[in-house]
Amino acid sequence: MTHCPVLTPEQRQSVELISRLEKVMMGKIVTLIGDVGREADKGLKAISSDEFPPQQDYFLAVAHRQLFLRLCGADPETGKGGDPDVASAILNSDSNFMAVHWEGKAPTTGANTHPTP
Repeated sequence: MTHCPVLTPEQRQSVELISRLEKVMMGKIVTLIGDVGREADKGLKAISSDEFPPQQDYFLAVAHRQLFLRLCGADPETGKGGDPDVASAILNSDSNFMAVHWEGKAPTTGANTHPTP
């Protein structure tokens, strides 16, 4: 069993600040993706296109890919370059997350849950 240290008041404030900012950031991302979807719908109607506007999942996937490339240090436009070890650590972390949270498996030993580029 792991031991969790007692946080100092400053550490607790820091954790609370970061947690609050993460929620603000995610709220803004979700709002922006909804705005972009509506803008795509309006734009396609304005040019009398018979194309269906992309679903919200499309824009979520674009954001996910762009963030992944940036975390790996790859060029976000071409997907080239970057650090394959960081990419692998991210993918392994995501696999471990799925196994633990969705499949009920024990975490893989040594799994890096927070890869740093």
